[in-house]
Formats: sequence, C-alpha cells, structure tokens
Amino acid sequence: MLPNGQTVSFDPANAATLQPYLNTTDAASLINTVRALPLGAMVDSTPAIMDPPSLDPPPDADYPGFADTNADRRSIIWIGANDGMFHAIDARLGIEVWAYIPFNLLPKLYTLQSGQPVGDFRFFVDGSPKIADVKIDGTWRTYLVLGEGPGGTFYQTLDVTMDDMVNSVATGSDDITQVLAYFQNPARIIFKWAFPSYSSFDKSLTLARQGLADCVTAGSADITGPGCKPWGDVAANASAVEKSVGETWSDPAVGEIANNLGGYAVLTGSGFLKYNIQQQANRAGAVAGTTFYLLDVKTGAVFDSKSVGSDGLAETGTAGDSCAAPTVNNCMRMKNALQADVVATGPPDSRYITKAYVSDLDGRIWRFDITLNAGSPRIVATSPTKLYDAGAAQPMFGSMASVTVGSTQQYLFQGTGSDLLPSNGVSQAYALLVVLDNGATGSLTGSITLGKVDGANDDEKVTGFPAVAGDIVFFTTTSFFPATFCGNNMTANLYAFTYIGGAAYDTNNSGSITNTDSTKVSSTAGARATAPFVVDQHLGVSVGGKVQMFGDPNDYNNGVGQVGVRILSWREVR
Repeated sequence: MLPNGQTVSFDPANAATLQPYLNTTDAASLINTVRALPLGAMVDSTPAIMDPPSLDPPPDADYPGFADTNADRRSIIWIGANDGMFHAIDARLGIEVWAYIPFNLLPKLYTLQSGQPVGDFRFFVDGSPKIADVKIDGTWRTYLVLGEGPGGTFYQTLDVTMDDMVNSVATGSDDITQVLAYFQNPARIIFKWAFPSYSSFDKSLTLARQGLADCVTAGSADITGPGCKPWGDVAANASAVEKSVGETWSDPAVGEIANNLGGYAVLTGSGFLKYNIQQQANRAGAVAGTTFYLLDVKTGAVFDSKSVGSDGLAETGTAGDSCAAPTVNNCMRMKNALQADVVATGPPDSRYITKAYVSDLDGRIWRFDITLNAGSPRIVATSPTKLYDAGAAQPMFGSMASVTVGSTQQYLFQGTGSDLLPSNGVSQAYALLVVLDNGATGSLTGSITLGKVDGANDDEKVTGFPAVAGDIVFFTTTSFFPATFCGNNMTANLYAFTYIGGAAYDTNNSGSITNTDSTKVSSTAGARATAPFVVDQHLGVSVGGKVQMFGDPNDYNNGVGQVGVRILSWREVR
C-alpha cells in the first residue's frame, strides 16, 4: 500500500517503487526475506470470520438482493500478525490466500531481518479486524476496519465484498490454484481510507518508541544517534485530531446511527501513547490517547471527536510510560487512554446506534450520546458523561459488556486491571464491577473483589472482557503464584454472576441459589483462560490451549447466539 492508496504487489519486481519506504538500499533482498518468513506471531489480534451476508432480519428492502448475489461467497478468516502483514485465510482450505502490509509499517519491515529481540518485541499488525455490511451511496458492501494495536497509530478500511468471487471460484472448490489465482488480482480487495490519513505519515521520523537495538549496532545508545533508522509517525503538518490518535489498541465498532437516514459510522477510541512521543517535534506536545472518534465509514472523515481528559496523575515523564517512578502503586497510575474497545448500543430490539460506552486507564466509565445533526457534521456526540470512577489504581484495559433490563435500565459489566500488568511493587486488589447507567450518572450495583496483587500470594488479574447470556455475566481471571517458580504457578478462573452481581449458580449444591454460593464457578490449575464467548446457548472458553464448553451436552443447533471474544494469547494447534 502506497500513500496515494495504490495497491502494489510486495514483490521484487516492484523493488524500485517500494525502495523509498523500506529503510534499505537493497529492497529486493528485504522483500524476499519478508516473503520467505513463516507466519508471524499473533499476539493481540482476534480473527474475524467473514461468511456470506446474512443479516436477519434484513435491514432494508435492498439487502436480500445483496445477500443473494453473494450467497456463494467463500468464507475467509482475517487476522493480523507481527510479521508486518494482515492475513486472509481461506476457511475451507486453511491456506493463506492474500496479505496486506499497511503503508505506515513499511519502514519497520527491515527489523524482521534480525528476528524479534527478547525483551524488545516489535509489533506490527496487532489489532483485531471488524467486519460489517454497510450501505454506501445506496449500495450494500462488506467493509473491514482494522487497527494495529501497539504496532502503529493508524486505522484502515478495506472493501472486502468480492462480489465477483461467485463467478470465479466455486464455494465448494478445493482447487487452491484457482483460489490463489482469484486473489492475485489487486482489484479484488480495495483499500478505502486510513485514519489518520496516510498522506499525514512521515516515514523519516525516528520514534522514541523504537527499541535501542538498532541504534546500539551503530555505536549509539539513543534514538538521536546515526544508527537509529526511522520508523515514521504522523507528520508535523498533520491535523490536531490526527495527532490525538495513539497506538490503535481500541477495536472499532461499526453501525448505523440513529435511524435509517443516519448512515454508517466507525466508533473507536485512541489508545495509549508514550509521553515522550507526544513531546517529539512532529507532535509538539499534543495529547494523544484520550479521544473518542466518530468516523464516516465511507471516507474516514471525522464526524466528531470528544476527549475524556485525564485525572492529572502520571500524565508526564516516565511515570506514565514505564512505571519507573518509586511512588506506591505508581505502576497502576499510568498516562490516561481509551485503550478498550467501544461498546455501541441503542434502544432495545433496535440495530441503530444512539450511544456508546468506553472505559479508560484512569478507572472511569464513560457514555457518549450520539445524534443526527441537521447541518455538518451529520453525526455528532455529546460531551462524555462520566458514569463511574473507580480511581486511578483501577485502570480499565478490557472492554465491557452490557445488557438492557426492561426498556430503560442499561447495566454495564467491567473488569479492572489486566493480567498483562506487572506484580512487582504493587499492592492492589482489582475487581469485577456492575454499573447501572442512571442517565446523568451511574451507580455501582455490584462488585466482586479479586485476590490481592502483591507479589506474595494469589495475584488475581482479569484476563479478558466478559460475555453475557440472558441475565448471566461470565468473566475469566488468572491467579498467579509468584512464590511458585516452577510447575503450576497459575490458575484459570471462571466467574458467573447475575446482572446485579449475585451468584448465578448453586455452587454448594444446597438446592437453591443463596448468598452463600460463590460467583467463582470453575478453576483450572496450571492454565490461563481466554475471554469467554457465548454461542448456541453454550459458553466456550479456551483454557491451557484446550477449548472447554459449558451447557447441556444434548442441546445444540439453537442458533448462532452472541459471540464476543478478543484473543490475548495464541497457541497453534496441530
């Protein structure tokens, strides 16, 4: 991908075209090296499976025709990897058929020639794709929106409809040569836009985020030395809203706003960005990470943006970047950011989005009310409403889940902390929270305190975001035992509780559910669990590399159900 949106094959034949962006004088050699690499590490990217269009009920009278035209479209699995590429895998054959390298990651590819250094992992495409059927200028299309997680500060959108596939490759074909031939045409998948715009990317900038390994090889110990190669960042002439984007950790939501005249928008947060990167000349001190965005799904233009600000703790220097300052619990008081995925919702039994929820690293839960404007921009968000403040020592990394009770009561379920956080020097108990949105504010209606993280006993931390089935909420946590250096030094825990925070199951076999029952329903020693997901009236969770299913073993085929899962670790199963 080039800055003008042109798609260029990453092939030695295009070495001269790509060389200006690749940080090397021998572009052909680098291209061959990258192409020969095995599939890269998939750390934070959760795959998205694209089936033929199947919204039920159809959102309008035109959708059935779109669905019929693409009814025989092959299913594709999309996932990001830290080999610099976003990959498409044919779901029938299990073979990669296409890959995409974002333009802003081209200058970093040279680092793959020396492998991934221990303790200085280089992230690339580490975000999770979101797929949605959207109506653009009266025509239905399938769009894919992708961030880069800690790998970069850009979102991008691709048109992955591929509505000519049914005429080129049969759904049931096992002819891999035929499938690969289809994807060789660069017009099959169309790049639509990036936010920030790729025209606002400056490949010549050396980042403070860059590891020092590249600098030390040339005899320099800091990023100002001649051995440090640039990875690029937003340019000095980028707009203020573009400079407010941090690392694109927040996975976007996509949906139609307000009513059938609202059109489609992308809703996302802005992600953490180190303070010292904000202070570099190109960003000129602009605060990044605390902004919520509403983007036009057609062009990537910003309909509206709102910042949640910060509590003023650890916003500057290394305190908010690396937990280096000696104050108690400082590691839990980091620079603020909207790190979590946005939860977009609306009236009960409606597909239209009228509000969005997101939490931040300062331990606060926010609501944005979204409406249509008669003027420009067409879609606007109100100033954020703070529903709950758990405090700076309770950062919220993971996304929340929500459920509407009756027609008005919106309950939110949020975990604090993360099992990616350190234990050293910390003395803090995290929690699973239930918050009721009361309109002008919110109220805590339930709280489950986890095992205290203090580096001494069972340091319990939230693993991923929750899943909801009916009125039951499911969370996974991991308990670490620092004193146990070998063997089973961790335990995977599964919690289940009602929407007001009470036990959901009769765990003590008393014949009824009372306040003596536990909200912790399962523990597996020596393992870590992924986030739970609900499908076909069953709960699924991967524990220690094995998928566990909970529910009636004789009751299946009840429908798709709700799936909500972000992979926080990956293990290849052969």
